[in-house]
Amino acid sequence: MKHTIVPGEQVPFDPVIADLFWETGKLVFNELFKGDIALWREMCGELWPANAGLFARSHAYVAVDKFGAIVGLVDYVPGTALGSDFVQTVADMERLVSSDFFVHLSKAVAALEWLFPPIPPDAVAILHLAVDKAYRGKGIGIDLLNSAEDAARRSGLRSAHLDVDVQKPAVEFYRQRGYQEIVETRYLAWPDVHPHFRMIKTLQQETAATT
Repeated sequence: MKHTIVPGEQVPFDPVIADLFWETGKLVFNELFKGDIALWREMCGELWPANAGLFARSHAYVAVDKFGAIVGLVDYVPGTALGSDFVQTVADMERLVSSDFFVHLSKAVAALEWLFPPIPPDAVAILHLAVDKAYRGKGIGIDLLNSAEDAARRSGLRSAHLDVDVQKPAVEFYRQRGYQEIVETRYLAWPDVHPHFRMIKTLQQETAATT
């Protein structure tokens, strides 16, 4: 076995985790954190072990290689929990940064509504999926995505929603995994951030096909 997928709860924080999150949407993270990846690493170290939140390991899977090194991750949130996890994350961020920086951060977070449409309560949001560049093309991304989708099916969720930069090769990856674009979004106040596709995959049909 070249890699193993393990629940996030089993994985202590490592700065690689923060870097993988950043890689999923570096242009957006640049806007949120003014390009300060060191600040994000410090913050992620606090958000990852939390019981709830958009970056909490409680709803994540991590890929590790045969030496135990972290090489990829996926995190996801049911639509019913997305609002409360969002509120929890913002509250944690306020606690972790200066008041001046939080003014910027709160405005930037509010702008995310323009890029990322709402998620229905019977769906799962695939928030972030990233694989270390040196390990791409080895099936790790597929295994991570399958793990998140399987968790959603076990919870009775009917579809998976995700948002992806229209210029990223990941668009084709998701198409090949059964996702379809339903809308293109953009935030004009962030000219450096590319438009995004909201992509959706029905999960109920696959569940029925395997019974």
